[in-house]
Amino acid sequence: MMTKTMTATDDSLPPIPDFDPRRTRRAVRRGLFRTALRSAALLLGAALLLNAGTALLQTRGDRDQRMERVLGSAFLVAHPDYTSGMSALDFGLTSMTLTVDADPVEPVPAPDEVTRRPGTAAFEITQNLLGQVTDGVYGLQTRLSGPLGLTGERTGTREEARGQAEKVFGRLPASLLATAVVEFERPLTGEEFAAFHRDRYEQDDPTAPAHTFLLSRASGGSTYGVPFGWQSHRFGSPATGKEEDYDPAAEGAKAVGDFRRWVGELRDHDAENLLKLGVPLKNLRAAATEGRIHGYVAAGETVEGLREILDDPRVRTVRLGDVAFDLS
Repeated sequence: MMTKTMTATDDSLPPIPDFDPRRTRRAVRRGLFRTALRSAALLLGAALLLNAGTALLQTRGDRDQRMERVLGSAFLVAHPDYTSGMSALDFGLTSMTLTVDADPVEPVPAPDEVTRRPGTAAFEITQNLLGQVTDGVYGLQTRLSGPLGLTGERTGTREEARGQAEKVFGRLPASLLATAVVEFERPLTGEEFAAFHRDRYEQDDPTAPAHTFLLSRASGGSTYGVPFGWQSHRFGSPATGKEEDYDPAAEGAKAVGDFRRWVGELRDHDAENLLKLGVPLKNLRAAATEGRIHGYVAAGETVEGLREILDDPRVRTVRLGDVAFDLS
């Protein structure tokens, strides 16, 4: 049998093209670009999946909401010389970060059209996958820090404390607006504070200021050496949302009740995180059990108004923090 051998000159084979360096380089570049693009897409997809997975892991069982309720509130409890209306949560691969926008209490309220004061700062509290606070807020100082640190420290008689306050007020114009710490001679119940408030303001007086209530002595409060504070309207609008139902005199009793409910939500395993924010759990529980108002932070009162408060027999002293003219 005879077989046919194929030779290089057989017409069935395509011709071998000449080597073209330029086409070869373009083909290599296209291949590298497609490989890099696929790799980047895969990496981006993996990162998004990982981020979504860690976010789901961190928010399991409403951990994100509880972080805001427990740690966001603890920040304000430990810093009664700050006010806050906003907070936000961000998720990383291994942590959650709660950002609290806070303003130091000022003598003059911010105008309605201003949403942030020049002194507003964003404080970050970071919690890892295990629920442990790894980065907290430490040692904030304002002009009210000193007066707050003296709350409940009875270093002299009431007459001596009043005399020192009168000397300070005597050197200032009566029309100046001020921030101050008002300390009661003995801690008041919510109902007793309501009576105190009604003696000072008319019913439903629109000029009656919102207070930050001091619910402990300085020595029984935060590790920063200030009493625990609870802001008026801490959890939103007045009870029914109707202006006619809002009684500012009842805010003291409401603050005590809200504070007790918040402390009641805390668990023993929160103690370590709270301590990193300067809030000992045992001190919180002691203050909630007592349920008394030791004083309050006053903002926007005139010097003349603070003098009148000082004359009230229920008040031990008034310690000035800062003063300012109301240029508006």
